[in-house]
Amino acid sequence: SRYEADLLLNRGSEYADKDGKQPVIKYKDKWKGIPNREKYTSIWNPSKITLKIDDQEIQTDLHLPELRNDVLHAGFRKNSKSVQEIEALIDNVMPMLKDILDEFEKGSSHENQ
Repeated sequence: SRYEADLLLNRGSEYADKDGKQPVIKYKDKWKGIPNREKYTSIWNPSKITLKIDDQEIQTDLHLPELRNDVLHAGFRKNSKSVQEIEALIDNVMPMLKDILDEFEKGSSHENQ
């Protein structure tokens, strides 16, 4: 679920809520088994990234929830990114998302052996 993804990507291994309760997260153990998983949290938490658009380098924020909002709400958001910037961000994010999926699939195949 989106809630579980937020917990894993946003809080890393800190899963307790404000009352100290541990929520049930289906993929928690798999997430902990991904080497260098911290590099994937950068897509969920705002970070600066350099993109090349029309032979120019620009600095922008990479933040998956905001990218999602820019895509779904198009030009209706204040300060939304340009189409070229959104395309370049997607080109950068997709390999990271594919890597996460590949790591989860590896974990699943190891569990079934």
